Formats: sequence, structure tokens, C-alpha cells
Amino acid sequence: MKWTNSQHKFLFSVQCLKPSMRSNPDSIQMLKQLAALVPHVACEMNFLDSVSTEWRLYEADADIPQEWAESPNGRVASVDEYWSWVATQKDGLGNPKYNNLMVVVKAALCISHGQADVER
Repeated sequence: MKWTNSQHKFLFSVQCLKPSMRSNPDSIQMLKQLAALVPHVACEMNFLDSVSTEWRLYEADADIPQEWAESPNGRVASVDEYWSWVATQKDGLGNPKYNNLMVVVKAALCISHGQADVER
């Protein structure tokens, strides 16, 4: 099922975190919307700009192998497993490469997708 932008903005935007969306030209807009939907995390405009810049670096990063998303034997990594590997990437000085981007990713991934409250 493909979500449209008018239906469930968060669900539409969080699609950008799928490894297969890395090269999708719409993913940057999805990420910007996702960052805006977690305002307790992304409260400053320069933070949103740095997240967008880190996303562009992530899209072009040759150090992130395709095998992290899907192994040669066909095993597909879970989204949280994939992003935990991306979080280990370091820049030339040994600092986290995607520090601000990971703040948004972690905030999005920690939101419950279960229906336990509804079922109670």
C-alpha cells in the first residue's frame, strides 16, 4: 500500500527511512516533512538545514554498502538494524557522520507502531 501525502503525513514521510528509498528523488522532501513532524526534536531552522545536508551526504555515501539493506543471499535487514549500521559511520575526524540525521531517525523509529492501546 502506498500512502499519499494527504493521508497520514507521518506514515507517508517515514517511508524515506526504508533503505530502498535512499536513491528516490522524493526522499529529501519526505525527510524534511518527517523532521518537521517531530518538532520536539527539530525545533531550529539550522537543525533542519543540517539534517537535509546530511541526508544528501547519506544518499551519495559510497561507504554504505547495499549488503546492509539486502545480503547477497536475499536476507533483508530490518529498518532499525540498517540504521544502526549507518549510525556507526564516522567522518574524517572520527566524529559521527550523520549526527543530526540520526536524531530524526531515532525519533521516528521509536514511535510505536503497535495497537496495544487501541486493543485494550
